[in-house]
Amino acid sequence: YQPGQRILLVGEGDFTFARALAVTFKDASTIVATALDSLSELTAKYPAISATLGEFKSYGGTILYRVDAQQLSSNAALEKWRQGGDFDRVVFNFPHMGGSQKEDIRSNQKLLGRFFKESLMLIKSGGEVHVTLRDTPFYRQWDIETIARKAGLRMTERTSFEAETFGALGYAPQRTNPAFREAPTSDNA
Repeated sequence: YQPGQRILLVGEGDFTFARALAVTFKDASTIVATALDSLSELTAKYPAISATLGEFKSYGGTILYRVDAQQLSSNAALEKWRQGGDFDRVVFNFPHMGGSQKEDIRSNQKLLGRFFKESLMLIKSGGEVHVTLRDTPFYRQWDIETIARKAGLRMTERTSFEAETFGALGYAPQRTNPAFREAPTSDNA
């Protein structure tokens, strides 16, 4: 990620990734960070979120609540923001609809398929869609490359999540929906 890129962050959870980018760039005026939850729902889930959001906003970042990753192109608030142009990067870190059973794999595959199709309507020519998943047998069963290809995307690179770098900037993976297990650490995310 580079300063000045128009970046859409989808499904931000506690917004610590958005804050980490803002702190790194010293400017978040071209970053839109979204969550499916409302502010009150986020506050109930993440007690420290007010400070995180405040810091992100202090760098000029935009926050949008109630944004569904499966309906990005029809979101009115996001459409208004896009009048300045499409995005260089659309990012969805650690998407997960909940559950860890075989039937949950299909739900997550559908989520990613719809997200990829929606992302194509939001990225500019030469833009990129980034998805971060854990590297475990459960997540490998999602077959993300096939889902992306069916949506009209192709994988150009596979990289490891820079957990140490983002962790040093205050990013920490979180479980939601609500959590039944502890969140993974940045090392095993």
